Amino acid sequence: MSSNGLLRRGLAVSVLAVALTGCSQVAEALSTEIPRDAEGNVLEPKSVDPDKLLPGDCFNDEENDDAEGFVFELVAVPCDGEHDGQVYARVNLSKDDGFPLDMDSLADEACSGDHFTNFVGVDYDNSVIYGGFLTPTEESWSADDNPSIMCYLTGENAGDKLTGDLEGANI
Repeated sequence: MSSNGLLRRGLAVSVLAVALTGCSQVAEALSTEIPRDAEGNVLEPKSVDPDKLLPGDCFNDEENDDAEGFVFELVAVPCDGEHDGQVYARVNLSKDDGFPLDMDSLADEACSGDHFTNFVGVDYDNSVIYGGFLTPTEESWSADDNPSIMCYLTGENAGDKLTGDLEGANI
């Protein structure tokens, strides 16, 4: 698979920016942890900062983007029902070299290849599942000690729902 495997399927890629700034009410509402069972599975829907989602977590995007397309919150949901996406990797970034000039290319490369294959069970080019990513903004990069890219599975078109846990789905 080439390093731009996710971008080749341009209809499926949602390039969104995670912004960690916002009003104190939003921060307060999102400050509580996601309710999980002993295995770490999400038990009930909970609005959260995207940084709280872990690989394997499913989520819905309730269109809480701001006018510039920054995502301030997603709704963590149990994977057994319909959902908009499932996190398959978190790729930590080093702050040593400063904010990447081409964050989208970096995210595309980071989210393709082994991360996708290891989670789904087949490589991206042979899968019926699509992928996208959330990246830090320059503002959140400065505020976050451990910035990361969130790689997630999604349907082919906006509004398409996934059903069930897709880890090891081999589809």
